[in-house]
Amino acid sequence: MNLINLKETNNHYVLSIPQNLEKRAKKIVPFEWDSINKVWKYPKNNDTFDSLINEFNQDEVILNITPPVATHKSQEDSLSKKNLIIEKLRLKIDSLENEASEREREIDRYISNIVSLNEKVNQLIDNDNDIENAIKKVANDAQVIIKDVLKLLKKLSLTPLCQLNFPKR
Repeated sequence: MNLINLKETNNHYVLSIPQNLEKRAKKIVPFEWDSINKVWKYPKNNDTFDSLINEFNQDEVILNITPPVATHKSQEDSLSKKNLIIEKLRLKIDSLENEASEREREIDRYISNIVSLNEKVNQLIDNDNDIENAIKKVANDAQVIIKDVLKLLKKLSLTPLCQLNFPKR
């Protein structure tokens, strides 16, 4: 009669052993004790498979387990999914790069508009200064001319028809 029975399910290796061998079952981690079925459950992976075989291969054991094997189809599916994710991320990156480029061009247009507006403001300021200077020059010239006219009127002993008052500076 076999004391140790090792079998597998889709997701686990299942070990049935006598209670006096419990410490050996606990050596293999991670494990789960199934108190209803009175068996030890281990995740189905290569490390667990190797550990179980190494621990119990010298005993009289019924081995109904095989190492987990990733099928070619599942590997292809996994790669296909990863490739789809990569492609979506590449498209997102391209989209973000295009958007960033568009924003940079937009910023360049705004900067160009700002520079152009600054130049126009400076021209208006210069024009304002030119107009102000021209008005001052005309006013000064007019004062000189009026003074000359008043002197001429005095020489001719004529009185002006109206009183002209000039502000003093």
